[in-house]
Amino acid sequence: SKLLNLDDEGSRWGGTSSVMDPKSPTAMSITENQEVDLDVHPFARDPELSRCIKLVKLSAFENLKSPMPRCQDLPPTCFQTPKAGDIVVAVSHAWRNQTHPDPCGVKKKAITDLLDRRPSHEYGRTLLFVDFLSIPQRPFMKGQADRTEEQDEVFAMAIRCMHKAYLVCDRTIHLDGFIEEIPGESEVYHIKVGDLAGAMVA
Repeated sequence: SKLLNLDDEGSRWGGTSSVMDPKSPTAMSITENQEVDLDVHPFARDPELSRCIKLVKLSAFENLKSPMPRCQDLPPTCFQTPKAGDIVVAVSHAWRNQTHPDPCGVKKKAITDLLDRRPSHEYGRTLLFVDFLSIPQRPFMKGQADRTEEQDEVFAMAIRCMHKAYLVCDRTIHLDGFIEEIPGESEVYHIKVGDLAGAMVA
């Protein structure tokens, strides 16, 4: 199967609350003297995660066209901060292509199809962590601006703390075995040496 849903039972959507036990080893570092706001999702309680990683609303994700835009090119209305009762889904996947993880929309369709099968009684909102949509990215199309200095700092912070997103999320989707046929791939291109800007010729 191309989709592995790694929830509590390993094969289907679980029925646990999205509010984690503060004493859980996967929760934030909380001492006995600290108060825990149970109206806040564990993701939002982590200052690093909430600063550098954005969560995409499922409705916004479903309406994205392929290839998906970068995080910094999405309007603020696509993102939300999770509250208690919301379901945070973290997507784990490999990038076959260097600048875009899903150029043809194959992964997006698989994620959407899987989430369509979730129980109708599933708690509150569903928010997604998808690296390309949740963290500032480099250009993948001609004419796109590179990351700003501030976006580079956010990206670096996200790389350092991204593992925690998978610990505090409520569901994890692991994508594996996808082979995307990209139009024009493997074609031979002939370029004059003089057209290579900045090229060094021995």
